[in-house]
Amino acid sequence: MTYVMSDIHGEHDRFKAMLQEIQFSDKDTLYILGDMIDYGPDSIAVVQDVMSRKNIQAIMGNHEQMCVSFFSRGVDCQWAGHEGTPTKEAFLALSEKERSRILQYLESLPNHLDIRVGWRRFHLVHGWPSWDHYTRIWGRPEMNSKSPFLFRRVIVGHTPVFVLNKKNLLCVASGMGHFFIEKTNGFIDIDCGCGYPFAQGRLACLRLDDMKEFYV
Repeated sequence: MTYVMSDIHGEHDRFKAMLQEIQFSDKDTLYILGDMIDYGPDSIAVVQDVMSRKNIQAIMGNHEQMCVSFFSRGVDCQWAGHEGTPTKEAFLALSEKERSRILQYLESLPNHLDIRVGWRRFHLVHGWPSWDHYTRIWGRPEMNSKSPFLFRRVIVGHTPVFVLNKKNLLCVASGMGHFFIEKTNGFIDIDCGCGYPFAQGRLACLRLDDMKEFYV
């Protein structure tokens, strides 16, 4: 089976729980659409876990890009002063060899992937499909957005679903319910608020073979 999830944001316990929920095995494949790190307490553990599994492929999110820019290029992107602080502290506690290994891995991540599962074709990207790197990492859709790429179902993370849909936003306002995957005619958004300080937030996973949704 082939699965996709996004925006784990340092919630390693939820990530492990999701792998159990979907009964993830060596015969399966998982794609992670970026933002494995920041906000949550266990970003480095998430990255190391993903790196250790040959059947998981991640792509770059804006948080991975900010981390790499900060440590490898010395770019002051305000990352470490905000949600990146737990990641920075855990990263600096590692050995120099392990820091180098992780940075090389993060720098190597692609900014999009095109895959086929059965008869379906998918374009996987963190932000929004485009020909330029910035938009792929940082771009955000609106509910009526259409992909520039034909014949491929677009799946994104990055933009929390409660930003897109008032029904998801009502979960925050009412304090009830949970966020859910947003499917529009133009794209699918699977960022359901994992790592955010909302009780309604959860980690979502989509099985591409039959489009079944999973939540933890």
